[in-house]
Order: sequence, then structure tokens, then C-alpha cells
Amino acid sequence: MNEDINRQNRYAANRNIVRRARRELLERRRLDLLRNPRADPTSSSSTSPSSSGSFEANCGDFSDASHTQSSEDSSSPHESQDNEDHDVPYGDPEDPEPSESEQDDEEEEDLGVFVANTLCRWTLNKGPSSMRKLDELLLDLSARFPNLPLSYKTLLQTPVQVPLTQLNNGSTLWYNGIRVNLDALDLREYVARNQTIKIDVNIDGLPISKTSPLKFWPILGRLAGSLNPPFTIAVYFGRKDPTDVYEYLMDFALEVDMLQREGYYINGNLFPVEVNNYIMDAPARALVKCSVQFNAVCSCDKCCVEGEYIDNRMTFTNLNADLRTDESFLNQTQERHHMGRSPLEFIGTKMVSQFRLDPMHLVYLGVFKRLLTVWLHWNGAYKLHWTAVAAVNDRLNLISSTSTCPTDFNRPPRSLEFLKLYRAHEFRRMCHYDSILIFRDTFSKNVYEHFLLLYVALYILASPFYVKSQEMRDFAHNLLLNFVEHSVLIYGHAFVVYNVHALIHLVKECEQHGSLDDFSAFPFETALMVLKKNFKVLL
Repeated sequence: MNEDINRQNRYAANRNIVRRARRELLERRRLDLLRNPRADPTSSSSTSPSSSGSFEANCGDFSDASHTQSSEDSSSPHESQDNEDHDVPYGDPEDPEPSESEQDDEEEEDLGVFVANTLCRWTLNKGPSSMRKLDELLLDLSARFPNLPLSYKTLLQTPVQVPLTQLNNGSTLWYNGIRVNLDALDLREYVARNQTIKIDVNIDGLPISKTSPLKFWPILGRLAGSLNPPFTIAVYFGRKDPTDVYEYLMDFALEVDMLQREGYYINGNLFPVEVNNYIMDAPARALVKCSVQFNAVCSCDKCCVEGEYIDNRMTFTNLNADLRTDESFLNQTQERHHMGRSPLEFIGTKMVSQFRLDPMHLVYLGVFKRLLTVWLHWNGAYKLHWTAVAAVNDRLNLISSTSTCPTDFNRPPRSLEFLKLYRAHEFRRMCHYDSILIFRDTFSKNVYEHFLLLYVALYILASPFYVKSQEMRDFAHNLLLNFVEHSVLIYGHAFVVYNVHALIHLVKECEQHGSLDDFSAFPFETALMVLKKNFKVLL
């Protein structure tokens, strides 16, 4: 109801602005004419029949009565001078005042343009929109505004043809590009602050829906260190995951190489361009880097540890393996880690130090979700009794009530009955805020204090203040080492899989790139959801 009232108020305000502007224009014309009434700058000061006739010829749009009165008064100069003050039209003699119907037509035309621009901005605003419903809306509005386009394609000025590339596996690739997106951004403030255009790149794959075999793999970019939303660089679409990484990434690699060599001009000034971080989950990293998947023996991205296959899982309990470097990756020192050569290697990409361990997938959807699964479903002394689960759910329901849930969070917490439906931000909230309250007095002392090792370490690494302290980072690193080491004693070797092992490399990531949120995939995940909903609309 309030939105309808606001919309009506905006409509009336814009209509009043147009009317006010026209009244001011007509008033200025009237004042200009009064200062120089019926004067022809090319004629002499004396009034002659020829000059009067010339004026009458230029004023042919006025009424017949005006012409008759003017011709009768031409024989008496004094009477003509007296009548001029009453017969002066509002407007330029060569541009007569538009009639009331013409003014209404111009107002309607301006109002139609305003409606079209408003619809265009509303459609391009953040969030999915139905093109079918937009066409129906345009059709309904055309009865009132006949100049409006009848299709969203004309309204949004979508290109007639979109360059699509058919890949060998039957999939389709649309490459939009980095430069096109940079051209659409206002980068003046960004380059004044950073002097370099740094881009974070995200690559991820997800299905269109649970009932469809179709999936898409977008390549998204985002200005590093800014609040700008991600932009779309390319979209891969098909029934299969990308099988040839060269087909998938070649256009991207060529453009990145060109931008890194030539830079980007803004207002005549040249600024360097570089890819800051590649932020993606483990399967996408393996695809892009042409390395083995996360469940392989030598799958760790940051060290050369070799895993052991225990209880149908690949586990990594060695915490002292040699670290992997950009040089060792390029030389393929550990051959069992590699599946080939990535196209990114040939454009100078640092294949270890430029690839982040994404906290969203590693910590929240990885380690913390695994802990909850173990506490609820694994058999052992650490498993929560059904009465303890009920107590935890009661506490979550109490927190989720409107009187106690802070408005800083997107949504209130849900009980553990909906654990399979939890989103990444729900795991993050529970891990950082609710966990120490809801799980207190539900475990044995050893299990709860073991969890506190993880909780305190993540609190330090997620804080933009504490993560800058070398002392606090060293403390967090020792906490994570103890957490992984004691996980074997409490939950067994099967618990220490790829994500749990990778915690020991998290502090170094924060040391080089800031707090956990500075290199998280959360902004990209929001953009992926918007793309997914738009794909559903088009299909």
C-alpha cells in the first residue's frame, strides 16, 4: 500500500515538474516580447504597410479576428500603438504559443519517456525479473502511453545477436569480457585510491535446478577491495561440466594477458590491470589449475602432503609436509598433483599464491558443517543425545524470536531439524555467534573445549583488527594446529579430510590477504543466485 502511494506521489511530482517548466518557458517568452513588442530587427523604426504586412505574414497562425483588427488599425498609428499592449501574444512571433492540446501532447510524450526510463531502471535493478510479465506490463501501458515499446527487447535495447561459441562437448560459451564491464563502471574514485585496477575472479558451477541435467559455469569478476557487485565475464552452459579447460578459459586468458601488458585507459590516463585473487571452491580450483581433485592422494593446494585412504575417505593427518610454491607447481615437482598444464600458466599466473582457500566453502560449508554432521549422526561419545538436540533447538527458537534476534542478521536462525537446508550464511552465523551459547552444557568438557579452539581461531581471523597483529595470528595458528591434531583423537582419522587439513594453511592466507571476509566467495555466491534465477526465467 505504501509503495503504491509513493509511486503515485512520484508520478504526480514528475507531471508537476513538466508543467512548471513549461509555464516558466512561456513566461520568459512573454517578457522578452514585452521588452521588444512586435519589432523586426531587420526593419527600420518607422511603421510602414510593408513591414506590417510582413509581420502579419509571420503571424499567420493567429485567429482571423486578430488579423482583421490589425488591418483596420493600420490606418491609425496611435490607435495601433494603444492596442498593441492588449494584443501581444505569449511567445515569439516566429514561434507562436502552442495550443493547450499541443501542450498536453508534449506533456504526454515526456511522461511516456519518463515511464520508459523508469521501467528500464527497474528491470535492470538487482534481482530477477520475468521478461514475460514485463511484456504484459508494456502491453497494458501502451493503451495509455502509445509511444512505449511493446517488448522488453526494445525497452532494454538488447542486441539482436549474441556471440555464442559452440564447444566440442555440445555445450555453449558466451564470452562477455573484462573490458566491457570496466567500461560500464565509474573507476575514477577507485583508481585515485589504488592506482591499479585489481580484479578478483570467481569460477563456480551449479545446476539450473534439482530436476534438470542442465548446469552452468559462470566466470565472475569484482573490483578487489571495493563494494561493487560482481560482474559477468563469461557463462558456460550445457549438460556436462567443462571437459576442455582450454576451450573454457582461452578467451579469458587472452584478454587478461592483453590487459596486463597494455593496461586500461581512464580519461586519457593509463592504469595497470592485474588479477588479484582467484576465489573458488576445491573442484573449480582443480579444474582451472589442471590438478587432481580434493579426494586424491596429493590434492592439497598449499603443501605436498600425501593422504591415506581410511574408512572410505581420503584423510590428511600429516601436518608437517613441505609447502607448495609457485615455482614447484610450475616445475611440477610433485607429479601426482598435476593433470596437465593450465592455460593460466602461460600468462604469468602464480598458480599457488594467487589462488585462495575460500572461507565460505572451506570453513562454513566444510569444517563447521562437518562438525554438526558428526555431532548429530556419527556414532561415538561425542554424539548429541536427543534431549541435548531438543535443548539446542529450544535455544535456537528462543534466539529467533523477534524480541531477541538482532536486526543485523539477514534472517533468524533455524533449528537443527533444517540442517540439510542451511545456507552458507546460516552456518557462518551459527559458527561465529550462536554456537558458544547453544552448545554449552550439551557436550562433555573435552568436546566443547576442542570446539572452542576452532571458535577462537576463527574469531581472530575474521576480525579486521586482530588479524593485523602478528602475535594474534601466531596464536590462531597454534589453535588450529591443536584443533586438527586433537580431531584425530576425538573423532578418528576419518574426520580429517581435505577441508579439515587445509585449516592449518588458513593463517598464512590471512597474513597475506587480510581477514576471512576479504577473500570470501560470499559476494559471488549472491550474484550466482541471481544468474541462476534469471536462467530459470529464460528457460
